[in-house]
Amino acid sequence: GLLLSTINSSIIACELYLKSLNAKSDYSDHDEFGFRQVFAVPNKHGHPLTRQYDELAIGLQESLSSEFSSDRRFSDPNLRNVLAEFDNTFQVSRYMFERQN
Repeated sequence: GLLLSTINSSIIACELYLKSLNAKSDYSDHDEFGFRQVFAVPNKHGHPLTRQYDELAIGLQESLSSEFSSDRRFSDPNLRNVLAEFDNTFQVSRYMFERQN
């Protein structure tokens, strides 16, 4: 139970980080007090990490990949390859009680 929730939380954090790097701001109408709410709208919906990564500007992909490859804790220095290994982790960890997972 604890390991599964840790994995799930980690994958969600990665997904939200990637989406935040490529999101656009959207604003609500003014409420009765004159305030507006700001929303982050990602360019791509869904959970696969590679889909979110592929939507980033090339320069940002290169920057993230460069930082990742300089960290020797990973056996594969290619960030996209590592993200691909976890593409379905959110669905599997969240919906593991369903037969198709």
